[in-house]
Amino acid sequence: MFPLATAVDERTAPSLITMTSPVTDGAWVRLTSGKPAQLSVIDANGRLVRVEQARGNEHWLSTASLAAGLYLLRAEDLTDERSELIRFIKE
Repeated sequence: MFPLATAVDERTAPSLITMTSPVTDGAWVRLTSGKPAQLSVIDANGRLVRVEQARGNEHWLSTASLAAGLYLLRAEDLTDERSELIRFIKE
């Protein structure tokens, strides 16, 4: 009988994006890499509702035209193809 490996490698890359939640008219999205990124807003039904290009460390994401509800923000680093999803609530 062989021993069962139970360790989990918990090394993860630092967060790609941060954003406050809940939001009303918009929020600053902080991009930790400072590299160009594509930001995609996805509604609770999985529909893509907005795509924006972000450059630098901060990007204003306007949410004024979005209906109240739960959304996902996907950030895709355009230089190394890394991506991350975060949830936010539009009030």
